[in-house]
Formats: sequence, structure tokens, C-alpha cells
Amino acid sequence: MPFKSKTEELDWEREWRKRNPEKIKEYKRRDYLKRKDYIKGKIRGLIALRKGKLGVSCEICGEARTIDRCHIVPLHNQGPNIGWNILFLCPTHHSLFDWDRELLTQEEWVKIKGKVAEAQSHLGIE
Repeated sequence: MPFKSKTEELDWEREWRKRNPEKIKEYKRRDYLKRKDYIKGKIRGLIALRKGKLGVSCEICGEARTIDRCHIVPLHNQGPNIGWNILFLCPTHHSLFDWDRELLTQEEWVKIKGKVAEAQSHLGIE
């Protein structure tokens, strides 16, 4: 359907969206599911690579028995589930990082400061 101007095209699209709210919902849902699967795959690949080939240890203390994925910006605060937003920490340091970062010593903080700064720069947080 050829339009004479961009305004005419935008008006037509606006009207179409009003008439078809269910289709809009379905399109958004499909798009969301595609992105969700893509991100899950990226994380799985990252974890497999780190665990399987390189061996994962806590980025603070080096313990390698049990490792948690710790989100720098938590998922419930709209932090993405992407490699630059994840630290690999032992359960002790994961708890400290999530619940009371002030209990991390200066030496411990120095070890993860670069990765935290990178995540904050990706998200525009200072």
C-alpha cells in the first residue's frame, strides 16, 4: 500500500494498532520469547566455556568447589542476564556481594572493581 507521505503511513499504522490489539500482543510475546531464548543460549554457552574448558573459580578468593553466578546489577532491578553483568563467586562472596557489599575488604573489592565498573558503564550507572 503506497503512502503519499510518512505522516500518512504513521497515521495508518496507528489506526491499525488500535484495531488489532491482540495481534500486537502476540507480536510482542513472540519477540520477547525469541530474545529470552537467545539470552539463555548465550549464558549457557558462557557457562559451558568457563566451566568445561577453563575451569571456574571465585573471582575474589579463587575457590573452585562451588561457584555461583552473581549478577552485578540484579535481574529484579532490570539487570541483563549477559556475560558482562555476571561475576563467578563462591557462595560466601556471593552473599556478601548481594547483601552487604561493605563487608568486602578493600583487597577483595579491588579484584572485581573492573568488572563492576564495566557493567555500570554498559548500563550508564555511575
